[in-house]
Amino acid sequence: MMAKLRLTPSIAVRTLAGVVVLAIIFFTVMGWWGDYRAAVAPEDSSKESTAAPEPGSEETKTEGSEAAPEAEAEAQGSGQSVVVLVDGLNFRREAARDSELIRGLTEGSKLAHIATENGWYKVKDADGTVGYISASTQYSRLE
Repeated sequence: MMAKLRLTPSIAVRTLAGVVVLAIIFFTVMGWWGDYRAAVAPEDSSKESTAAPEPGSEETKTEGSEAAPEAEAEAQGSGQSVVVLVDGLNFRREAARDSELIRGLTEGSKLAHIATENGWYKVKDADGTVGYISASTQYSRLE
């Protein structure tokens, strides 16, 4: 009779090979995910200043100051509308990607344009809800 030859690697070697393959797959996928996020992220859209405003600056003016005509013009809007170009576009409370989501918008929706701020449109929907959507030309168009 012939002696059986064991050609299978030990359990430790197989386990180590599996871990190495999983690590390679994990880091490859994470690299692709990072590239995707960098490609679709709007530049500086969610950066906020943590510095206190200077006395007399626009941020410290009150209702009775020179900023009141600006606020009044903003409340009236620009007279333009924003058209949603993709189904499910995020309608947010603030001009930031991590801001609270109001709801998703449908393609073709028209919103009243109020202002444009750092890559975001401040808009009002038909119900009177004010929020922000991306000003990227792939998601929305100002008319």
